Amino acid sequence: MYTGDDGREYKSFCQATNPYKKAVLNYYGEWRPTQLLGSRLSDTYGLDSAVMEPVVSWLISCYKNGVVTEQMTGLPLAKAGAPEFIEELTRKISRREGFGDILAQGVMSAAEKISPKAVELAHEFVHTRSGECKDYDPRLFITTALMYATEPRRPIHQLHGISFTMLAWMPFARGEENAMFTTDNFLSVARKFWGGEIAAAKINGQPLVPEVCIYFEFKLLRGNRTTKINAEDFNAFHSANYPPLAESGVHIRYNKEAIAKPVAGKPLHVHKNLDTNLAVLKIFPGITEGVVDSILQCQGLRALILETFGAGNAPTDDWFISKIRDAVEKGIIILNVTQCSQGRVEMGLYETSKLLAEAGVISGFDMTTEAALTKLMFLLGQNLSPAQTRSLLNKSLNGEITV
Repeated sequence: MYTGDDGREYKSFCQATNPYKKAVLNYYGEWRPTQLLGSRLSDTYGLDSAVMEPVVSWLISCYKNGVVTEQMTGLPLAKAGAPEFIEELTRKISRREGFGDILAQGVMSAAEKISPKAVELAHEFVHTRSGECKDYDPRLFITTALMYATEPRRPIHQLHGISFTMLAWMPFARGEENAMFTTDNFLSVARKFWGGEIAAAKINGQPLVPEVCIYFEFKLLRGNRTTKINAEDFNAFHSANYPPLAESGVHIRYNKEAIAKPVAGKPLHVHKNLDTNLAVLKIFPGITEGVVDSILQCQGLRALILETFGAGNAPTDDWFISKIRDAVEKGIIILNVTQCSQGRVEMGLYETSKLLAEAGVISGFDMTTEAALTKLMFLLGQNLSPAQTRSLLNKSLNGEITV
């Protein structure tokens, strides 16, 4: 908390003051309401305040080291920390005027256009090509990547809780001496903040739920069975075709029969070979030949996921079935999943799906579209024969399907 010149009390709260906080403190030697200006201007001009923060710090460092000048940039660098500096900087970047056009390309790109010394200084403040600090880099922590992928806006509190904790734990994980934050510390944080005991529960030293999961609204869900159904509410995820692995309340209730058990003693193997030469075709009433052709004729297409009606139904027009059959004969794998949030594909239950089965389409049973995509990317990247791939699509690899 601090008191501004207007007599009002202000509270420094993370990104509300961070973009301009250091500059203001260095310039004035004390807290000022000017700190709030950086975020307000970023919001007004549509800039990312998390990226503006290292931009300001890097520019000041470049100025102090003689790498840039006021004449070169057109910015009042000697007044960095004052309102006029952040106002001019934000305006130039958003309108791509003069030096602002260079800065709008990101700190690293701008530094490379200036000098090797500018690049050297940039590495002190940014850790990604987009100009962000490493704390929130989705390539550093998979949990961060998942939050970026599933949240409609930057989930800053979750990022703080996970990223800062992970950064504190990494020295211990690397075996560095005098590391202050151990795995036991990490687990205690998990027990308290990330799903209670669910996140860290063990039996005889082994995880009670050894799966990749999503914990939301008091339910622990199997990741490859879950779909995000709401962009607004906290009750955003749903596993329609598989029960929760655990539910929390006053007590935690584990659904032990639903929890997968890994092969004892088998080491973790990270599969990195994924083939993304596939597409999703959502069937809709009135779909035309042109739409179907535009997908099936994609260069290099190896697999197609058909999102069909109900229990796996699709148009029975001769042209549609013919194109599907021709694609299968050319070696394209076609997998049938339902558009419904709950239920499963049952090929042959109705005439409209029987024709697809006869054309060589494979049933996806109760797989979600997300799981089907990931499974196909994995299988196509393993250099398997078409017969092997087709066979494995109808087998559970990690609990993603009920056959």
